[in-house]
Amino acid sequence: MILPAAAGNQAFADESFHEAEVGGYYILAAVIFEVATHDPARLAMHELRGRRNAYKLH
Repeated sequence: MILPAAAGNQAFADESFHEAEVGGYYILAAVIFEVATHDPARLAMHELRGRRNAYKLH
């Protein structure tokens, strides 16, 4: 279910690709979060980074 933007929802998108003559790929992902879930989602994504000290997850 897509909730109206007026409710304060926010969309996030990311892309990743690997160029190769054979077996390359392109991935596009997007998600819409309700404002109340921003902090728990952010925490879960930061935990996926593990020990890497990177600003971005990927």
